[in-house]
Amino acid sequence: MLRYSNNKRDQGTVKLNNCLEDWHLQINCLNDKHTAEHYLQQVNGFIWYNHISAVNDITSKKIQGYILHLSQKNRPNTTHNHYFAIRSFCNYCCDNQYLSYNPALKIKLPRIIVNPPVYLEKEQIKILLIWSKRLGYYYEIKTAISTGMRENELRFLRWENIDFDLGIIRIVSTIQDPTKNRKSRSIPLLKDLADDLIIFREKSGYVFPGKKKDRPRSLRSWTMILGKVREKYNCFTDHQTWHVLRHTFATQLLRQPNGPGIHLVSEWLGHSNIQTTLDYYGNLVPEKYDPRIEVLKNLYDSED
Repeated sequence: MLRYSNNKRDQGTVKLNNCLEDWHLQINCLNDKHTAEHYLQQVNGFIWYNHISAVNDITSKKIQGYILHLSQKNRPNTTHNHYFAIRSFCNYCCDNQYLSYNPALKIKLPRIIVNPPVYLEKEQIKILLIWSKRLGYYYEIKTAISTGMRENELRFLRWENIDFDLGIIRIVSTIQDPTKNRKSRSIPLLKDLADDLIIFREKSGYVFPGKKKDRPRSLRSWTMILGKVREKYNCFTDHQTWHVLRHTFATQLLRQPNGPGIHLVSEWLGHSNIQTTLDYYGNLVPEKYDPRIEVLKNLYDSED
């Protein structure tokens, strides 16, 4: 539902209403419904705060003022999310020539301080898997730890995207089920996980379906899984989510001296760029001698 600071119905207001509705339809196609609704609420908050009644009322000064207002009462990540929503709407207005330039560009944002990732150690993982098996969520937990998939990617994982012969899991981004950065990728299928999944393998459909086999399990159900595990085994706090298992996947890989390396781990995680991976896990990459440096030795062969 759209809300504004006044009841004007002039041409500018109608255009603003139309822009919001059309933009919302567009982002609904590119993102999951939950994200699209959040974006709409965030842009409406900006419009209401600044008493905006027409598209051309949106200025860089108003956006910067709103960002400052948000940063005084929210965490930097939350403020950034609001900014991304406003920038997306302004991009849409520019693409459709409602604005001559994007006023959301060159806005100063609060710095995000990346906290060290929370992850589980080997002994914690063993205990967690024991409890999850007793509660009936063993395969969900093990798949999360063994692949680093995001919660939504686990929800929409389909049997036809698991290639047991090649030993890979394909995370496919579609209009209906988009990934976070709307890019598809492949993750190696751990043989131990493959042996578990093949037990109840189907030709097609969701790997972890809801009550109706043709529908994915709801977000609420996935949240309840962690809640039930938390009651029995205190490895999660109330504010920690499935991302703890994603952090565990990345951390355990990067701590290994002969592991795949941060570039491959970044690809498997589906990060949009290597810097995101470095921000979270850069301090975990072990320092070691790399024999590939020896390709330079031919520079000095003639010094004798």
